Amino acid sequence: MKNLLINPPQYGFNTTTDFGSEYPIALLKLSTFLKGNGEDVELFDFLPYKQFYLNQIQEHGMVDDNLYIKDEEADIDDEFICYKGQNIGGNRLSFHRKTGEICYRLGLTFERYYLGADKKIFIDYLLANKPDRIWISSGATYHYKGTIDLIRWCKEIYPDIEITLGGIYPTLCCQHALENSGADIVISGKDERFDNHDIDYDILPNKPQYIIDKLADGCPNGCKFCAVSKMGGLVAKFTDVQRSVDRVAAISEKYGVNKIKIWGSNLLLPESGKCFTKWLDGILSIGKKFEIDCPEGFAPELLTSEICKKMKKAGFLFLNIPLETGSSEHLKAMNKAYDLSSWKKAVSIAIDAGFDSSQIESTTIVGAVGQTMEDMQNILDIRNDYKIKLRLYLYTVVPGSPWYEESDYFKSLDFDLLDGIFLPAVSDKRVAKFIFDAMKGFYIKETIRGDTMDMEAIQKMAKVLLCVAEQSEEILEKLKGNDEILKRLDNIEKNLGIK
Repeated sequence: MKNLLINPPQYGFNTTTDFGSEYPIALLKLSTFLKGNGEDVELFDFLPYKQFYLNQIQEHGMVDDNLYIKDEEADIDDEFICYKGQNIGGNRLSFHRKTGEICYRLGLTFERYYLGADKKIFIDYLLANKPDRIWISSGATYHYKGTIDLIRWCKEIYPDIEITLGGIYPTLCCQHALENSGADIVISGKDERFDNHDIDYDILPNKPQYIIDKLADGCPNGCKFCAVSKMGGLVAKFTDVQRSVDRVAAISEKYGVNKIKIWGSNLLLPESGKCFTKWLDGILSIGKKFEIDCPEGFAPELLTSEICKKMKKAGFLFLNIPLETGSSEHLKAMNKAYDLSSWKKAVSIAIDAGFDSSQIESTTIVGAVGQTMEDMQNILDIRNDYKIKLRLYLYTVVPGSPWYEESDYFKSLDFDLLDGIFLPAVSDKRVAKFIFDAMKGFYIKETIRGDTMDMEAIQKMAKVLLCVAEQSEEILEKLKGNDEILKRLDNIEKNLGIK
């Protein structure tokens, strides 16, 4: 039996945040299951761009020839092409392209892009490699149209081949997927047949650049913006610690990789952090130097000095202590279990444990339901006070989350309009402008990075330049008649190449 596993293309309105893809974990676990049954498996990944490494390149100027190639013949905005030598997905036709569709909201204009390998590449591949079954894993709900297009393309070529659809979209929007996707089988939630299998790194078109694992699942908190409880249940469960450590050791040894990316919304909840502590001890016992990243971060109210010290020793380059909003009142409205004082305490614990303030990140949501201008201004002030790295994320409405279920307005929108780029919870143009200005400011700040020039210096320079601009006419007026000074200025202009 020949199985084709597909990570679908996406449509998005923001190429900088949307066009990033992780390893399609569910498909890689499925591959292990199918191979274990003696079946043949191939993977077609429309999204070969790996956001983890794209961030590394942007932040550190790192270029890995095994992962990214700069195509000098490509258009200027066709930046990173992944999977050197790969004919599927990783070539000049595998980057974002404008669709010609425009969306307007809050006085702003958004262009729609197609993100991923070109349709023709996929059709040519499909015609040359007829499978017996097709499996598709669909990600964020607001990217669902790319999945539906993919299924239609498959059915146009091979109408009788069975297509099974799983992933986040059919889990959170099962009825919608049943009625609109065109898939023969729709899986909502985890498929216990293969969910507990190991990840098949061998099916990737090049060697893995990092090890990935999901350490915890489920959440009892029910945060207003989140649907983890619906996808993973109301109980926070930790993975088999020793099995995870053994996997890390084996994959690191086999492929020579030392980077680990872990997922888990509540890593410190199971057994009050003891499970995660055991995992850290296991990683340390391997005896290798690892670089570890945990994008979802650690609950501020659960962080301890012991855990922070072990994370630092195990290889955490950065520690994410989320600060979802800028006031204790709004944190409470989000149903968070911490307030500003407990967040500040967690930052102090991390610094005392050996993390520099520049190594501390805070994931922050902007444009959320009920968030005020004061909340957002507080976020900026807190960053300036603590000198930490702040990651701003536009609030994305998630079907199945409490805020979505409580809002008739959100339910009236097509899923792709729930994308945070539209600021769906914002109705005030002033707030929208403030958010986008803040995002732009933080993009500049993160690009320059604090070790070369901080935002305070940039602001001072801007004030000086504005002051000079305002006084330039007055200065020139005073220079009139002073031929000697004017001649010197002319010479300076010539030397600098200023026309």
